Amino acid sequence: SFRPVLVTGSTGSCVTAPLARKRSRFERHALPCHTRPMSTTLLIGAGGALGAMARYLLSSLVTQVMGTQFPWGILFVNLAGCFAMGLVAGAGLQAIPLSDGMKAFLATGILGGFTTFSAFSLDAVQLVERGQSMDAAVYVIASVAGSITALIAGLALVRAVAP
Repeated sequence: SFRPVLVTGSTGSCVTAPLARKRSRFERHALPCHTRPMSTTLLIGAGGALGAMARYLLSSLVTQVMGTQFPWGILFVNLAGCFAMGLVAGAGLQAIPLSDGMKAFLATGILGGFTTFSAFSLDAVQLVERGQSMDAAVYVIASVAGSITALIAGLALVRAVAP
């Protein structure tokens, strides 16, 4: 049987899924969508605004330093955001006390607003359209492989220092 559920992971979004589906180790439990409190939604919105502003400021700073021929700013933001997501996810796995509201604020809100692959996609397409296909390929590979590696490093750091 299918019904909408709120899966408490990094996205915190309502999904239609089988009730007995296998969950990621990052998902603690699934709740019906109607149980999402408004306070959590507001925390996510506030975090998203902060994350988006941080992304803009940091990406702009890196772009000023590195130039505009390659999307260094968004690459840096995506790698830093994935590392931070590894820290948040790792903290939850190591029983470091983070409330559900704090996890939603940090992971879905701040980091969801901070890291974005929509900007990544646009930058990759723009590189191709500018005839920089090799730069586009390097950018895509470095973003994906680097993000996964950064998340693993964040998890490993938390596991190394957590009780």
